[in-house]
Amino acid sequence: EEKLKLYQETLDAKKIELSQTQISLKLTKKTLSSDVDESSKRQWEKYQALKVRRDLMMADITALDQAPSSATSQDQQILTDIKAELSRINDQISKLEKTKAVANFEGFKAEKGKNKDYVEFQSEVLSNQINELEMQVNEIAKKRAEVVSEIKDLSTQIEEHRPSLDYVKLLEGKLLQLKLVVGTVVSDIKFDNFVFEKRHFKRHGLLAIVPFAVIVSLFLSIIGLLVRYLFDERIIDREDFKNNFRDVEILGDVPEL
Repeated sequence: EEKLKLYQETLDAKKIELSQTQISLKLTKKTLSSDVDESSKRQWEKYQALKVRRDLMMADITALDQAPSSATSQDQQILTDIKAELSRINDQISKLEKTKAVANFEGFKAEKGKNKDYVEFQSEVLSNQINELEMQVNEIAKKRAEVVSEIKDLSTQIEEHRPSLDYVKLLEGKLLQLKLVVGTVVSDIKFDNFVFEKRHFKRHGLLAIVPFAVIVSLFLSIIGLLVRYLFDERIIDREDFKNNFRDVEILGDVPEL
């Protein structure tokens, strides 16, 4: 999240810088395509020539003023004419002062011409940096979306298995409690084992006694039946039965004793 935020801020800053550079380049090209009208150029050239002439005339006046006192009247007339001409030139220079803007524009144009290549190069570099940053931001955003999706899936799975996890934790707690009980009541457990072994022995004894009792009971029953039939006086002969019960039909065989 922080990495994505940092890259996004850098990308935004580069876009602002590129926008400013493109505006500067546009203005530079507009300046280079502009030109001063010929009239202004001629006035500027005249202004420059008058300044040069004024400087020369001031030098002549200085030389004549420093001449010896034996200067002729002709020299004095020349000096007067030069001063009058100088005054006229100064008036013209004052009127042409506004043409300085032409010189300033020409200088500005020349400077812009020098910087044009650098501004174009800077604009191209910024464009490449922005393209690279956009690719990195998109890649980071994609990875972030994948991580968020995985976290969401894991959260869903955790919620689905939370009851099982809670049950496992409960069993772990119970197991820990049992371990603590085992460690603290060893004597009770040994006693319980002794009682259990005794009960186990009794159970095996009962399992052996019951079949034995059944067998003995069957044997005694058979002996009792034999004794009954051997000593039972109600068993009579076939002929005696016919004599005693003449009206009863005998079915089957009657044993002869």
